[in-house]
Amino acid sequence: MKARPVEIHAIEIAEYVYPRLVLDVRCGKGTYIRSLARDIGMALGVGGMLAGLRRTAVGAFSIEDAIPLNDVPSPLLQEHLRPLPGAGSESLEI
Repeated sequence: MKARPVEIHAIEIAEYVYPRLVLDVRCGKGTYIRSLARDIGMALGVGGMLAGLRRTAVGAFSIEDAIPLNDVPSPLLQEHLRPLPGAGSESLEI
């Protein structure tokens, strides 16, 4: 894949127990975290790969606001839905 510019807002070490490094990355859209792991490993001269990837936020949506799949009502009805973050009391009609 051809290299292209991406936005990395922050990288923090969440955990390090040799040889495993866990990072929290805040980045712009289109960033390939697997490529970032490879590039960091190459820069350190040790190689790098992902053992796992967990997306904790996308735009206004955060993992803190997520509902476990087992807690989603069945059938899911309009009244069960929450408003979009930042949408106030407006509703979306489709």
